[in-house]
Amino acid sequence: MRRLELPPTLRTLNSDEAPKNSTFYDGMTKALNANIVEGYTLRYNTNHEPPFKFYAEINIDNSRFWSLFKTLMLHLPDEVSLIFNDADSDIVFYGKYRDKFEVLNGISSYSIELTQDCFLEFGVIHQTDSFLEEVFVDCTKYIKYWGMDETWFRATMHDFQIFETPELNFMDEFPKVRESLSLHHKSAVKTEDILEQWQILFT
Repeated sequence: MRRLELPPTLRTLNSDEAPKNSTFYDGMTKALNANIVEGYTLRYNTNHEPPFKFYAEINIDNSRFWSLFKTLMLHLPDEVSLIFNDADSDIVFYGKYRDKFEVLNGISSYSIELTQDCFLEFGVIHQTDSFLEEVFVDCTKYIKYWGMDETWFRATMHDFQIFETPELNFMDEFPKVRESLSLHHKSAVKTEDILEQWQILFT
């Protein structure tokens, strides 16, 4: 099966980059043989606390990433909160609830940064006492989805030709290198500048 198309800023460690200990070498070997392909896993929420029905993790080729994110986001209720953070920081920002189309318009100009900056994490959420849906993008650019409508979710994954893969692996499980997006896109906006702008716009 074809390996997942990663962003240009993300790769596994080369042998000459790894510390000389067995843990890293074992991790590198596992990464070479890992099932890092397009697909998703799904688990049901048996505790119902918080109130979502299932949790999915999704690998999708980076060239198709933004399209899937938008599709999942626009399925959320009308009002959403934008979540964003530097992946290497413990500080997470939650925006005020706004119209989801307004939020999408506010972040769409950063689509390259959102899909390829591996130091930036972000997502959207709608939560009440009895309802929770969230789409969140890990720094290694796979999607975490907390959902309520399993039938819609599975149909959407089928539309994207992404299939449930129980033994799926994700890049955050292995030793990896994250490169600055500016090495690949000279005009890319820095992570810290995006966070600063979004704090002004959304919080």
